[in-house]
This record gives sequence, C-alpha cells and structure tokens, in this order.
Amino acid sequence: GVINDEGDIDLIGGTSISIVPDDAADTITINSTLVVPAETDPIWRAAEPNYANLGQNEIITGNWDNTANPWADNEVADNLTINGGTINNTPIGAGIPFTGAFTTLSSNNGLTVTAGGASITGGLNNNLGGITNAGNITGATQIVVDTMTIDGGSITDTTGAISFGDENLTTTGNITGNQILFDNSILNAEEWSTSANDIVLDPAGGNVLPGSDSADSLGAIGIEWLNLYVDNVVAGGMTMSGDLDMSSNLILNIGNINTDFTVSG
Repeated sequence: GVINDEGDIDLIGGTSISIVPDDAADTITINSTLVVPAETDPIWRAAEPNYANLGQNEIITGNWDNTANPWADNEVADNLTINGGTINNTPIGAGIPFTGAFTTLSSNNGLTVTAGGASITGGLNNNLGGITNAGNITGATQIVVDTMTIDGGSITDTTGAISFGDENLTTTGNITGNQILFDNSILNAEEWSTSANDIVLDPAGGNVLPGSDSADSLGAIGIEWLNLYVDNVVAGGMTMSGDLDMSSNLILNIGNINTDFTVSG
C-alpha cells in the first residue's frame, strides 16, 4: 500500500525502518528529497555487493563514500565534471597512487609540478607561454627550440662541447675562452696558430714564430712581401735572387776573408 505522513517519523534508539520489495521486479520510488543530517554520520548499506545506479538528475551534497565497493569504470560517467573539488590520495587518471596516466593533458592557466623529485616525461609541444623553473630543465636526448633568449644568464657546459650548425654567431660583447677553435685555427690567450703549424702569433713575447725550427718560410713564390723593415737582421744564411740595394754602409764581420767570404757571378 501507500504510507502518507505529513510530519516526522521518530525512531526509538536501536530501531530501524526496513522497506523491502516483495518482488525483485518491484521498485522503491522517492518522489521528493531524502535528507540525512550530516551529524548522524549515515552509512548506506546494500544486501548485495552492488549499489543500484542513481538516476541522471540526482544531486548529492556532502561526501559520498564507497569504501567497501570502489567505483568501477562503468559506474562513472564518461563526461564527468568536477567543479571546485579535489580527488585526494590518487591523482586523476592514475591506476595506482602517486602515478598518473593521460592521453592528453591540457591546462589553460599553467601546469605546476611541485618539488620532491617530480618530473615531466615526454614532450612539450605548441607551448605559447613560458616554462618557469628554479632548478634544471633536463633533456635526456635533446631540447629543441626555435629561438632561445637568455636574459641576464649564461650557457654553461660541464661535460662536452656546445656545437652550432651552419649558422652565424653574432655578439655585441666578447667571446671568451681558454682556447677557441676556428676551423683549422686555434686562438688562446698566449698565441694564435693553425692546425698545420704554419705560423704562430705570440702576443706575449711580441714575436711571429714559425711552426717549427728552420722549416717554414715567411711568404712564398708569387705571394711575396713588398718591403721588410727591420732594425737588425740576424741570419744563419741568406740567399738572394735579386739585387741588394742599400742606402747606407754594408758592414760585414768576417772571420777570415779568404775562406769565409765568397762572391760568385
């Protein structure tokens, strides 16, 4: 039958009201709102291990705990919206606590990863904002960017070399290093030399040095110096194919003119 009551039904301690359908096909319908005060700490029980599905338009306020029978995937709506709430202990998309699995993760206002060894594995694509991190951003293979701007910082390499491809390196400041390599040339604080050891500029000693002793020439046939201005010429030997024109005196210090001085031609 039907029970109609316009007031309250008070239960004496230790008693309960049981509503049991007499047939499995029967249903229990509540046409209005069923309210259970929060201070009573209610517990919902079912004789079977499965809870009946709620209708699509029910509104539940407060906490809905289902510790005995955790919600299965088919019991949660595919388009579930959580507005202003949190899910504790297990991140959204996780199979087990402290892990997360997403096909696509999208954030309109930023993504924050807290400290404690946390990391983001994978790629950051189409990033229209910025990555802010007080620590290190590490790429196990490579980090690729179209344009990189360093504002007040520096690029430091502690393990290998920083390589630039077929690009031009332009700076309005200084390029500083213990040794700087330009193709076949080496530039360091003491000298400038080439890999073939043809010439060494020695700014510290004020000299232009050959790559090895008595093995290199200054100039070449067809690529000759026009004039050579020196205060003194000290040579172990001198060979000339042209004329020696002098505007002053030629002084020769010869030990024995008969044996040490030879003129031919």
